[in-house]
Amino acid sequence: MPHWPAGLVWALLLFAGCHRAAPAGLAEHHTPAHKPADYSAAVAQLGKLHEEIVGGRARPADELDVFTELGDVVRWLPELAADSDLPEEPWNRIARTSDELLVLVAQIQAAPADRRQAAYGGHSARWERLLGELTSIAGTAS
Repeated sequence: MPHWPAGLVWALLLFAGCHRAAPAGLAEHHTPAHKPADYSAAVAQLGKLHEEIVGGRARPADELDVFTELGDVVRWLPELAADSDLPEEPWNRIARTSDELLVLVAQIQAAPADRRQAAYGGHSARWERLLGELTSIAGTAS
């Protein structure tokens, strides 16, 4: 029986492993249903979420939690803005605003579920100011 060098055996195993077919469904990229199509749609969605939270609308248990959706959309802002034709300076403003909003989202999500709306309300004026900034940039995006 021939003696194969260990490195060659590992290389062959690695090569063979890299060429296996991916299980059905795993090779596809999943885009969440609540992900906006573009930056302007994301800003509009944040406005609607803000109104929903401030208005006290309760979502059915089978719907995505409003604060989870809010955090997701805020996280997607820089990516969506990068896909637009915005110059670097507005994108930098979006990234900074997104970071600031993510801090607020983390604070709100750290509160017990039954206190999140109140926690959000404590930052409502700040949310409105930051949404205003994002909205003004959205007017220049395409």
